[in-house]
Amino acid sequence: MSVGAPPLAAWLRSRDPALKLGLALAVSTAVLPLSDPVTTSSLYLLAVAAALLTVPARVVAQAHAAFAPFVLGIVVVNVLTRPGPSWSVAGLDVSRHGLAVGVALAARALLIATIALTVTRTSDPAATILSLRDRARLPAEAAYALLAASRVLAGLPTLWRDVRTAQAARLPSGRRGVRALGHAAFTLLVTSLRRSERMAISLQTRGLGTGPGTAAPAPPLTAGDRWLVVVVLLAGASVVVAGALGGWLRGPGYLTG
Repeated sequence: MSVGAPPLAAWLRSRDPALKLGLALAVSTAVLPLSDPVTTSSLYLLAVAAALLTVPARVVAQAHAAFAPFVLGIVVVNVLTRPGPSWSVAGLDVSRHGLAVGVALAARALLIATIALTVTRTSDPAATILSLRDRARLPAEAAYALLAASRVLAGLPTLWRDVRTAQAARLPSGRRGVRALGHAAFTLLVTSLRRSERMAISLQTRGLGTGPGTAAPAPPLTAGDRWLVVVVLLAGASVVVAGALGGWLRGPGYLTG
């Protein structure tokens, strides 16, 4: 484990990628009907705690900063548009029900985003494709296409910085203006398409997709994988059961007041 790495980073990285994806999908689907702020916020805080144990805090903070305008918009829209009892703040009617719903929806969105961040940051793309091929019976053609796409996407931030740096070198005002951004985006698109074409030709040259082939099987599930399932399900179920017993658990009907 590298110096300064989160304590459980290596452990979660060694878990089966397809299993992690399945758990992420199951939890994200299960929380969709939840509409009360206490339950969704509790699940979100658990997800953040798990993320900080497995992903660098700087990465978690950057992801939250990127989502902040979106979740703030969710809260503001619900606070200002939902009917019901309200407070008067700076001449605006702040709906109590809208605040509760807005916080619940924002926490739910951040919960799903935090889970996705944790899974993607602790899963190797090649191992993920191999695991999906064996666990989910993903066809080899689709598996390698997804792997190639992940490689292209991973290189987009670096390519964007290179394009913008080249613009700034050629033109002092290259970093300013919508037109310069449009030129950079077009350059990024063309370069990515050319890179994808070269990767496709390379895959075809190696005979992928022309018939049955051989590949190493994915490692079998371990006790650590089973413990991951147990911990995730128990933690989620505990929060939901506590909400039901405490009387604050709300379903989709709460959205309509």
